[in-house]
Amino acid sequence: ISGNLQAGILLEDAGTSGNQVLGNIIGADLSGMHAMPNGEHGVLISGGASGNVVGGPQPGTGNLISGNRQAGVQIQMSGTSGNRVLGNIIGTDATGRGALGNQGHGVMVSRADHNAIGEAGAGNLVSGNGQSGIWIQEGTAEHNEVAGNIIGADVDRAGALPNGGDGIHINNSGRNVIGGT
Repeated sequence: ISGNLQAGILLEDAGTSGNQVLGNIIGADLSGMHAMPNGEHGVLISGGASGNVVGGPQPGTGNLISGNRQAGVQIQMSGTSGNRVLGNIIGTDATGRGALGNQGHGVMVSRADHNAIGEAGAGNLVSGNGQSGIWIQEGTAEHNEVAGNIIGADVDRAGALPNGGDGIHINNSGRNVIGGT
């Protein structure tokens, strides 16, 4: 799912619920080694879409979301809640050892609440992006959880593969949880 003028995948509006985005290459070529960017975000969840899952803990369910012109995954707007981003490679090539960054943040949560970016046993690899690995912003971005991820290192955790900004950046938001079980 690459080379589109806007988002690679758009899940939008209330009633958009229970969808799964599994095992795709979003923003890269078929080999997963070269960028073929979507013009905006790799995956955009917006406008009250809820209860959707991008990736998963089982082998083959994670997506490669790299090389896009904006964020790899953007979750935005009030009412956009209960979405989970699990087991994906965001910002590296298919091997997880080289950068193929999204030009924006790896994952950006803006004015959305109660979403999960990784969880124990189903973390994401979020490295090599142009801006911060994970950015949570604006006052209503509350009660989001970030857990189980590798941020700023390669898949083996043997070498640095930094994001262009912070690993995790929280701006004007409260009651979010970083880490834990």
